[in-house]
Amino acid sequence: MSASIPLEREIQKVCLNWLLKSAKCFAWRQNSTGIFDREKGFFRVAPKRGAPDIIAIAKGRFIGIEVKRPGGGRQSDEQKWFQESVEAAGGEYWLVYSLADLQHKWYNLNA
Repeated sequence: MSASIPLEREIQKVCLNWLLKSAKCFAWRQNSTGIFDREKGFFRVAPKRGAPDIIAIAKGRFIGIEVKRPGGGRQSDEQKWFQESVEAAGGEYWLVYSLADLQHKWYNLNA
């Protein structure tokens, strides 16, 4: 029996915990999906469509981190637009599939 592929939210949690504990940067989980309003019976619109899963500020840089599930996660058109916008403004945008991906990019941030 093969190991199951982790869910994106599991990878997000591990990555965010590592950033906060080991990388010691300012980071948070950025919700980009709508929030269900029980009273009104529908989802309220998210603040910014396409925003990355994790926002970090480290070493004087804005870093948007989009987490995807290994073997199948793909960026939406809104996420691609967000990436292009961040990079055009001089920020970093990382697409990661695991904690190891994140750590590799982190350790090469000033390389």
